Amino acid sequence: MEVKSPTVPSYNLQSIALNNYETLVNNQNLSDFKFICSDGKEIFAHKCILVSFSNKPSEDEQNSSNFFRTMLESNMRESKDNCMQVSDIDSKTMLELMRFVYCEKIRCIETNDLIPLMFAADKYDIVVLRSACIEIMHNNLSVDNVVEILTVADTLDSLKSLKENCIDFIKLWVLIS
Repeated sequence: MEVKSPTVPSYNLQSIALNNYETLVNNQNLSDFKFICSDGKEIFAHKCILVSFSNKPSEDEQNSSNFFRTMLESNMRESKDNCMQVSDIDSKTMLELMRFVYCEKIRCIETNDLIPLMFAADKYDIVVLRSACIEIMHNNLSVDNVVEILTVADTLDSLKSLKENCIDFIKLWVLIS
């Protein structure tokens, strides 16, 4: 007589966990760290999630950033005060950065939101988020945003591909108009 293995429902447990983490984004309950942003607003966080983000395994290590681990496991003032002043990032951008750290989601797709998010990701060495912002801008070039994106892309050598795409877009637009 053949013994059958029990049928296990297939769930995407990682997706479920990440969705659950989203409820913790900027949730003051049980938070033990806060970012005070350039607009004076506070964004609440959890040290264990910030540090775990630093440990996320990946083949190319692009999903992780050692910034938070280094800051929180050192004798830096931020670690002791459980607070970090962020004078160059507003609360809207920091909230989206935290949403990515907690659950790897990006809600904003507008250029005026993506540009500061890209710079924040660069500041905290979150390569995959920075790359995602660049890709979204790259895929959503329009007559309305190409000049703004080109201006930003022209300031950084690392955005050469985005700059070239903007120039090609402008050339094509000139040809068809």
